[in-house]
Order: sequence, then C-alpha cells, then structure tokens
Amino acid sequence: MSSQSRFFGESRAQDGTAYLRRAGRVPVAIDVRVSTRERAFKGTAANLGAGGLFLVADQLTPVGAELLLSFQLPEVDEELEVWAEVRWVRGDVAGQPWGMGLRFLDLAAADRGVIGEFVRAVEAQGQGQGHIA
Repeated sequence: MSSQSRFFGESRAQDGTAYLRRAGRVPVAIDVRVSTRERAFKGTAANLGAGGLFLVADQLTPVGAELLLSFQLPEVDEELEVWAEVRWVRGDVAGQPWGMGLRFLDLAAADRGVIGEFVRAVEAQGQGQGHIA
C-alpha cells in the first residue's frame, strides 16, 4: 500500500502548497463562531470531517494559530466547542472563497463520535449532492 492511499483528499494553500487530509470530508454550510486571543469573528464551514474543516471567512488568521470554534451540527442538540489549528490559508484566488483549512486539536472522544456520525449520515445521503445546513 502506498503512503498516498491513506489520504482522503488534497487542499491547496494560496501559495500552491498541497496538504493531504487523513480523514474524508463532506460538504456542509454550517455557521461557525471563531475566537482567538485577540478577536472573535464568524465564518461558515464549507466541508467537515473527523479531522477538521474548511472555514470560509473574510477574516483570515496566520498558519499555526489556534482557534476556538463553536458550531452546531444539524439535528444535534448540543453546540460543539473545539480547538483547531490553522493549517493553510487561501486569500485572493480567482473563483475561490477566502478561508482557512483547520485541523481539530485534542478532539474529545464524544465530539469525535458526534462528528463521525454526522459525516457518515451525510455520506449515506449521497455525498456531493449539495450542502447540508
């Protein structure tokens, strides 16, 4: 088995650097509140998986920054609060939304389970048939 076969997708940063994802993601449109030590802002998760998400946002944070994310998955009663690290940033790229590739940090087992169940449910509905909101 090649090392590439363990990866589920590839994302590209603004500078063209490729980042391979270790977990599959599904398309979503979920509001996310973001907090840093200096500020708070809102964005929209465009895809989500057990390992992280892509956050569409007008405000970008440098690679390596740690963010506190708060969001609620459809049909889940409790809001999730998770820490994430900015892995890559996409700014002014024609035809592409501004945003950041985020990797979850120290995700609690319960939160990982909730996200995993959600991802499996979306996949069962037919991934790629639109965004889940």
